[in-house]
Amino acid sequence: PSVMAPCSAPAPTSTVAVIFGGGKGGLSDVGRFAVMHARSEPGVRLVPIALSLRRAESVHDATQSAVQYAGGNERLAEAFKGLEFEHLDVEDDGTQSRLAALLKGCDAVVAALGNRQPGLPRYLEAGARLVVGALEEAGVRPRLVVLSSFGIGDFRPRTLVEHIWRAMLLTVLRGARSDLQGLERAVASAPGDYLLVRPVGMADDVEPTGEWRLMTGPGEMEINVNKEDVARCLLEEALRPTLHSTAVIVCPKAKGAEGA
Repeated sequence: PSVMAPCSAPAPTSTVAVIFGGGKGGLSDVGRFAVMHARSEPGVRLVPIALSLRRAESVHDATQSAVQYAGGNERLAEAFKGLEFEHLDVEDDGTQSRLAALLKGCDAVVAALGNRQPGLPRYLEAGARLVVGALEEAGVRPRLVVLSSFGIGDFRPRTLVEHIWRAMLLTVLRGARSDLQGLERAVASAPGDYLLVRPVGMADDVEPTGEWRLMTGPGEMEINVNKEDVARCLLEEALRPTLHSTAVIVCPKAKGAEGA
């Protein structure tokens, strides 16, 4: 079965932490766009945090993503204008305690870190364990919404594209698969309510539509969804939850479908 993402409705006043990775591109781009959306959300107090493997990547310009369509990076630059955030290192002994201090008092936490591309630094599991450890250290139980990937979990490929993706996860992307599996185990051990969001492909030239579809079971789906739309989905689920303590696939809204 599948469910359509809900229409936006006013959210209660909330403090939301958005944790994004340091490197340009990949899943970290979604975290940056989640910051952008949170800054324009009425009633939201934003706590932006960069978390990365600093010896391998750095936040040299958080206002830039890898998207290639008109307006994407311009909107991002505007959203980050004048915004201050901390940049923490997953290998620093003090990171968990600093995260605990930053996350105390948060009603929701959105995390979109790292990447799933070949040959790039792997720190998804390490980052997720730090976030969950920080929540436990702070003694808080916010809603936790974390970006993972299509193909992780109980994945049974049906189409040719899905079989190819499965083969890649078992070969050239086996490091990413292991890292993502570790991330999901860490998030599932969180002290409060959580949601793992597994996007299909996120090609950098796919333009935003402002709509998406959440799928809780098998079904027909398009293979590429926009990063801004995924980011909006994460924030919506943080502020206006529809699914609890589970994992869900996010893909483009089906053509001709109503709602969203």
